[in-house]
Amino acid sequence: MQAQVSTSSSFQATNPAQISAHLGQARTELADRLKNLDPAARVAAMEFACIRYGGTFVDDKQSSRLFAEISVLGIYEQGADSEEAVANWIKAIDRMAQELAA
Repeated sequence: MQAQVSTSSSFQATNPAQISAHLGQARTELADRLKNLDPAARVAAMEFACIRYGGTFVDDKQSSRLFAEISVLGIYEQGADSEEAVANWIKAIDRMAQELAA
């Protein structure tokens, strides 16, 4: 079963503030969708998101590294394994949203 993660794909702006707002919205939407999935489905959905948005997903099981890394939508996180890296990415987005709301 392919986990589907999507955000609005038709976006055009030249104003940096608009780009920043759209990027923040895409991050929040992705994090919110990932929160509702079980850990294995989160990893699969994050891999799909990295492909879709041009990110990087380094799975600890598929490399010689002792940790996993994720970089998508301008946010980099790592963890002891892929599930932890995804959880850390979600936490980073939540912290950013809290800071922006304050």
